Amino acid sequence: MPFHKGIVCTVDIDGVPAEEFGIETDGPNTTCNIVAPEDKPFLFNLDFSQSTARRHDYNTYADGIEVSRLTTTERTATVSTTNRVYNGLLEKQEMRFSKLETVDQKLDNLETRVDVLKNVGSLTMKIWRAEKNATEASSKDWTRLSEIENIHEKALKGRAVSHKTLLGAVTYEPSRSCRTRKLDPEDSPYVTFIFRYASKRYLQIEGLMPRSPSPEHSTKGSDDEPSVEEMSPEELRREVLRHRAGNRVRPIKRELEASPTPRDSVAGNDDEVTFQSERSVKKQKTIEVIDLLDDD
Repeated sequence: MPFHKGIVCTVDIDGVPAEEFGIETDGPNTTCNIVAPEDKPFLFNLDFSQSTARRHDYNTYADGIEVSRLTTTERTATVSTTNRVYNGLLEKQEMRFSKLETVDQKLDNLETRVDVLKNVGSLTMKIWRAEKNATEASSKDWTRLSEIENIHEKALKGRAVSHKTLLGAVTYEPSRSCRTRKLDPEDSPYVTFIFRYASKRYLQIEGLMPRSPSPEHSTKGSDDEPSVEEMSPEELRREVLRHRAGNRVRPIKRELEASPTPRDSVAGNDDEVTFQSERSVKKQKTIEVIDLLDDD
């Protein structure tokens, strides 16, 4: 379970906690690999119960695209939809995993956004501490962002990416805004949680989760591993490289004796949304946020 500086952040997929592998912490960042089933909705759970801050601002990113800015004084919170303001209304969309199809030819609508190409296949939660008191403010519209276009396989630069985030039907609600004062610099969140998501097979190919024991290799795939005939050229290349690496053996050393003998070789749901200004923020800087009321 990803935990850092008194804060817990987890992902639930279709109501079930995600399978987590390789949790690592480096400075303020905690990374985790999770298995992403196709066409399943997901949400974030946050637990601030062990944090000393009285308010937390938190921004959510899917595939490098910011989808939500929120703030809360509660000890727990949940992010299950996007939260973006357009035309003075709060727009919400369910988030779910979807299979990523890459292309190997130049098209007019290829994805070119650097943040998307660098972060597709990842979910990020950035969290700042903030002062408890907030002041009312007017809502400001977001810049409307398009969903992910076709991605050229070479743009992934060898990364094994099997899924992307797909947004569901749009619903609208009235929005309320407030201003908060962060205790951490805007460009230096208190903690950041990063979830790398992919199919079980892709995580295994990348060595990010253990492989299931297999007594013999077969061209017929299991539920998680498709047959050789079903693999894409990029997947086949990765499998060949993996098997070559696994089949390497050390040279056999022999003693210079009359009869040489080989030796054996020896691995909270709170309803407040944060909308921040584009200006750079330093400690104690006032930031505009949106406080959303939910009737549910």
